[in-house]
Amino acid sequence: LLTTATGGNNMGMGPSDEPKRGNPAVVGLTGFAMTMLIFQLHNLGVCSLGPVLALSLIYGGAVQVIAGFQAFAGGNNFAYTSFVSNGAFWSAFGIILLLNASGVYVSTDADLGYFLLLWGLYSLLLFVDALRIHAAMSLMQLTLCVGFLGLSIARFGHSWLTIPSAAIHILCACGAWYMMLAILLEQFFGGPMLPLGKPWISDGLAARIRIDKVKARVTRGRALSWKAAVGPDGDSRHKYKAVERATFDEIQDAVQSRNPESAARQRGPPGIRTSTSSSRHKYMAYKPRDEEVVAMVPAEGGEAHAEAEAMST
Repeated sequence: LLTTATGGNNMGMGPSDEPKRGNPAVVGLTGFAMTMLIFQLHNLGVCSLGPVLALSLIYGGAVQVIAGFQAFAGGNNFAYTSFVSNGAFWSAFGIILLLNASGVYVSTDADLGYFLLLWGLYSLLLFVDALRIHAAMSLMQLTLCVGFLGLSIARFGHSWLTIPSAAIHILCACGAWYMMLAILLEQFFGGPMLPLGKPWISDGLAARIRIDKVKARVTRGRALSWKAAVGPDGDSRHKYKAVERATFDEIQDAVQSRNPESAARQRGPPGIRTSTSSSRHKYMAYKPRDEEVVAMVPAEGGEAHAEAEAMST
């Protein structure tokens, strides 16, 4: 949400080559924080539902939706779904309050419990995405999720959870204000002034996850393709393994993103070698020796079969 300067394609904290324009995150974060704070003050018994209804329909609802569509124009999917969805949440909550007051389609405590539960689960999905942004965003999404789940359980007869859940959501709102202030101070002072923390999932860890995932897929593909090639009757004439042809490029990209310096030292492009030490003609792709990643190179099933027929004749 906050990774380029004032209104670039990503909404946040670094320099941008695009023309300077307003950052919708400052309005979206403020609308979210203001409405969340007044709602939790109501849960703590400090204020009535009047201010909650007004902010839910205007600042927390309509303004956040507008900020989300501005983020959409900048190409930021995380800010887009976060602001538009949170704006829709507050608008829907305001409508629920109006319907309850008018006696039409009255929502029970259980209804509100399920309503808050779904938004808690949605916040959990955003928390997973926030792990790759920075610590401040991860912490805000985590407290948002926990607070929603606590308020949901409170509606099902565990009312003692209302006060601690409200306190957690107050911390969440303060985190949103903190990020908004960081954006404004960066523009005023020409550089980051408030620390936002490193991503909880770093670039190196993300690259290792990509490598492990691709290697697991290669291993699974080799096992399944060999089982399919041999056949249930164990016919040894079918000796060609069909594996995916794109796996090597994915592993190479992941390794280069993890260690660019090692990628620059690579000695020549990867090649293809064959081994005929047994009756199985194995086509393998290999990386230069700087990286210890070796994967079976895919061959299309039709190509492998045609090649086997040609060699047999």
